[in-house]
Amino acid sequence: MDRRTFLALLAAGTATTLSSCAGGGGTIRPPQLAGHRAVPSGAGFARGSAQAENADAPPVIEVITSGGPTSLDHLPDRPGSHRFALTIDDGVSTEVLDAYVDFFTAANLRATFFVNGVYDSWTVVRPKLAPMVESGQVQLGNHTWNHPSILKLSAAQITDQLERNETFLRRTYGVAGRPYFRPPYGDHDARTDAVTGDLGFDRTVMWYGSLGDSSIVTPAQLVAAARQ
Repeated sequence: MDRRTFLALLAAGTATTLSSCAGGGGTIRPPQLAGHRAVPSGAGFARGSAQAENADAPPVIEVITSGGPTSLDHLPDRPGSHRFALTIDDGVSTEVLDAYVDFFTAANLRATFFVNGVYDSWTVVRPKLAPMVESGQVQLGNHTWNHPSILKLSAAQITDQLERNETFLRRTYGVAGRPYFRPPYGDHDARTDAVTGDLGFDRTVMWYGSLGDSSIVTPAQLVAAARQ
């Protein structure tokens, strides 16, 4: 599948709310904290030198479709790579989550969902999504139970959020999100990293760009965001 086809399919398949983490749609780069690995993935395209040199000639984008058990395990650790991982957060809308699952099935794409287990959508779509998780086409990561900013939580509250969600993933899909963790809103610091790291969530997954689907947008707006 080439880049243009991918963008068109993604725009057509995404038209309402699923993720609230991207906020204003700005670029968030993963911080490098001692003893804590930040995994550079996101629902956007890594920026490469070819794009910087010539805005009219975007770099070739390699969509991760094969080569390993998970999406994130085969992502390079450096900015500027022309490979990217498509990640989707939360699961607020059952209808949209179901549409994403259909899209990834039809396009044979790999993706990572960062799950908030509080939403019924993950239980409703399980019959369709579970085989994709079992095969390794779709990866599930921990996004806390109900999406609080962990900066406002005590260590005990952070632990409860992550372990409750981890229990949900094991019971519902038979997999662990650990060690991959995406902090809601991208909020984390050295204190919270120490807490999550001690729980085994030592890969804090941020993102480089967003398709901006935290509100209802048009296909044209989605394609414009993807091109950016």
